[in-house]
Amino acid sequence: MTKIYLPFLLSLLTLQLLAQPSTFECGTAPGITIDRLKHNLQHISQKKAPSETQYLPVSMTILSEDNGGGRLSEEDTFDALCTLNANFEYLGIQFYLSGGIRYISDSDYYLIWGEESKNLRDLLIPNTLNILVGEILSTGSGCNGVLGFYSYDDYVAMDRCVMNKSSHTLTHELGHFFSLPHTFFGWEDDSYNSTEPTPTTTSWGIEVEYADGRNCALAADMICDTPPDYGFSSNVCVYNRTAYDPAGEIITPDEKNYMSYFFGCDEFHFSEMQGDVMLSDIDNRNFISESHNFGHVTETGTLTAPVNDAIVSPYNVVLTWEPVDNAEQYIVEINRLASFSPILTVERVIVDTPTFTATELNPNSSYHWRIKPFSRYSTCVGFSEGQSFKTDNTVDVEYIEGIESFEVYPNPITGGQKVNLILNTQQSFDADISLYDVQGKAILEFEERFNNGSNTVEIDTNDIAKGAYIIAIRSESGVLHQRLLIR
Repeated sequence: MTKIYLPFLLSLLTLQLLAQPSTFECGTAPGITIDRLKHNLQHISQKKAPSETQYLPVSMTILSEDNGGGRLSEEDTFDALCTLNANFEYLGIQFYLSGGIRYISDSDYYLIWGEESKNLRDLLIPNTLNILVGEILSTGSGCNGVLGFYSYDDYVAMDRCVMNKSSHTLTHELGHFFSLPHTFFGWEDDSYNSTEPTPTTTSWGIEVEYADGRNCALAADMICDTPPDYGFSSNVCVYNRTAYDPAGEIITPDEKNYMSYFFGCDEFHFSEMQGDVMLSDIDNRNFISESHNFGHVTETGTLTAPVNDAIVSPYNVVLTWEPVDNAEQYIVEINRLASFSPILTVERVIVDTPTFTATELNPNSSYHWRIKPFSRYSTCVGFSEGQSFKTDNTVDVEYIEGIESFEVYPNPITGGQKVNLILNTQQSFDADISLYDVQGKAILEFEERFNNGSNTVEIDTNDIAKGAYIIAIRSESGVLHQRLLIR
């Protein structure tokens, strides 16, 4: 189980406000992919289209400040991957999380371009596509400036504010990863001036592309099915200028190309030749996994208990739901409100099985809960409909007739240390003793005879992993529970 820490859920509200960049700038160093691009262009004619979808392993690293502040939420991470897969699906390219999501709390990594920033190269996982998410520049002015880049060290860095369902910035930067330049390559430091003749080369010495394509294989992005673009941009997907090539012919850039600087379009695309270049680039990389039979998670799941304001003991509340086809894990969220406000989240965890045991609930309180199923590949499904329950006034330790005291000692313990169950009873009885993890799975079960007086039962924890557990003693007359923490 993965615990999702709560003190920083307020940052999720900020991320929702920053979902769309108001001024985007790509930080990829111009020209760093040109040698690979030329190689890929030369091999396009030799490339055979893949007969099956190619699944690329992604190492997703979510960075945060030392105290966890600024950490991207799981939903936004999953939404960004969902959009990425949708954008590349027609090319037969899909991405999956290799090893889940890695979280690193270190302010010097989180601020990617700061004076004291550490080199992200030290965090790379070989033979995977590394995507690292933090804050690129500390602008203090919202989602502006450099929001993503492809590095010389062959990884992609993203600002957290553009990692969401609606942004295509990650797709743009992966285009660079697969050797694509901007459609306006060469104009990054130049501005088109309609009052002057259009030059034949930019200030970088890059040939300016003509409208009739006469030099398309040598000019700008060197991709002949992307029309000339002289560095134009718009936040509303509109090209409303008149520009001329060096021969005086009108050019019409493609606003909907992922590698342009136009935003706000209802859809985007790569050109056919851009797709071929990326497929050629993939052929020359060594991280491609063999074909997987990844299935899609298409259902949100059905919650089974507790539901419909059922009244339960606040201690050891077992949440259950129907297994979801193709789901490998689930986010479980418990909240005080039916709207699932982030600031009123009580517990948020990732579990591997369709059950979770909540152990930190208050008596005489109302709660709402829901789940989000997902797999390493399929992350698009949202949360299930919420359900509700109420806790009664039951205290932590339930009653068994004749029991005077029940103690777990020592507690907490260090892994491998023996723990004692010390029970004083006024009468003899037989009982079942169980040790449960927080998902409700029985880790240890055995029978024990308790005699009148003081009894001590010793449990060896050598083979038990670190974590929180529930010890249950059940007899014909009732049940007792105690918590155990193994550090």
